[in-house]
Amino acid sequence: MDNAFPPALGPDSISPVMGDRVEEFQAEWINWLTDFAGHLNERNYRWGVPTRAFVRLYSNPEGEVQYMLYKFMPGSMDENNMVRFPELLEGYIKENPLPLSEPAMLPFSQCGPVNFIDAD
Repeated sequence: MDNAFPPALGPDSISPVMGDRVEEFQAEWINWLTDFAGHLNERNYRWGVPTRAFVRLYSNPEGEVQYMLYKFMPGSMDENNMVRFPELLEGYIKENPLPLSEPAMLPFSQCGPVNFIDAD
């Protein structure tokens, strides 16, 4: 799958997927994650404490999420949250593409650590 979805951001300032929009894409990614935190908050989902996860998102060039994999650290969340998270994530992904100001050149992936916290 990684061959079909190259990384949105590479080690250089110019990405083969995002072109020279590296900083803009980083802001779009952060905004999408921040909006996701608000989505969880609106549905009374509470982390309680900052919760670290590793996420990997796969998207088409328009920002519509095709897949999103995640891994929480063992013991980092209670069972109720563990059960609710996939359902809430799936609902968010269906309704909220990444807010790209212009399409990517290719389908892409984005990955990295995320610290989830309760939105106020």
